[in-house]
Amino acid sequence: MKIRFLVFFSIILLFVSCNEDKIGYSLKNLLLSDSEEEFYSFEYIENDDGLLYEVKTGAEAKTDVQKSLEKKQSDLEAYTAGTIYTIFVHPLIIEPRLAFDGDRNQSYMYDWFVTSTEFESALNELYKRNYILIKSTDIYNYDEKEGKIYPKQLYLPKGKKPLVFSIDDLNYYPTMKNNGTAQSLYIDEDGKLADKKKVKGGFEKDYGESIFILEEFIKTHPDFSYKGARGIIALTGYKGILGYDTQKSVKNNGEEKKKALKVVQKIKEMGWEFASHSYAHVYCNTISSSKMKADCKKWDEEVRPLTGNTCIFIYPFGAEASSANLSVLKENGFRFFMGVAGGSSTLIEENYVRLRRRALDGVMFKYRSKNDFIDIDAVFKKPRK
Repeated sequence: MKIRFLVFFSIILLFVSCNEDKIGYSLKNLLLSDSEEEFYSFEYIENDDGLLYEVKTGAEAKTDVQKSLEKKQSDLEAYTAGTIYTIFVHPLIIEPRLAFDGDRNQSYMYDWFVTSTEFESALNELYKRNYILIKSTDIYNYDEKEGKIYPKQLYLPKGKKPLVFSIDDLNYYPTMKNNGTAQSLYIDEDGKLADKKKVKGGFEKDYGESIFILEEFIKTHPDFSYKGARGIIALTGYKGILGYDTQKSVKNNGEEKKKALKVVQKIKEMGWEFASHSYAHVYCNTISSSKMKADCKKWDEEVRPLTGNTCIFIYPFGAEASSANLSVLKENGFRFFMGVAGGSSTLIEENYVRLRRRALDGVMFKYRSKNDFIDIDAVFKKPRK
């Protein structure tokens, strides 16, 4: 009887891991800690690559971000608190009327997503609370010859707290597209990035995705971004990427891959990083190591050629890898890992970095999670629209 139950449970897990309707994290993970103090924090060491960031000089005109950084460079101070704060979202709801329309997918959209308006409000809250965006590489150095990682001394404007921002599942699965998110990201007739919004009789250009909202926010508040930092975009591959059918199972997908590649290149030019979210959105804590290897192989074959090389792996469901699967992921070139927890935490080991993130989503609103990221009442309004 016990064996039958285990077989049945394994089948259920396999089904769930490949179902695009199941993208959230485990609420059990949120119980890991409500306090920053319970997590391991690291000491910084000085490096020989310079303590202060030097802005680009030369004939090129300086951007507003560079001018702002030059002005504030003398105000930089060593960040010694240890914790690197993290927050993430899924694709934004740009059409709330489709997300909160009372159908069977309403609770799914309500729990795991935020609207464009809510995200913009959250950015104002983060800025007001002195967070500043940083890149993943701002917190560590990697010695390729030795294969070792060393903490990097981080210098920030006085009073600022480092924030790593990420977007999970920017693939635009069918359920998302049918319930209020964008349909895809694309390059418009002027060669600029936009998102595609579904309207009666077709589609129209839109800028409701978090990428565009964050870009506009940084234009207004250039000191919200340290050294031009943006965020990390985590992609699976089993339903294509960025709204395009790039997966191998789709015949004649050459044009789809070309379109996706152009979008990726534009996003990278804007300062964003890409990460693996596994190929099939798998549970890295329970999947066998052989299946983990197979999943990595598929991601390498179908997604990495489009995103370019990356050492960042963001755990689906926030489920951190078992020791065996962590070894598999390291062997596959990943050394920067991100999960989900009730608070932020930072761990730098000899050969990998691990951050635990906080979700900005409807669950935060529903359970009124206590946190220092945002004022929940300032971001989420009733009814959500």
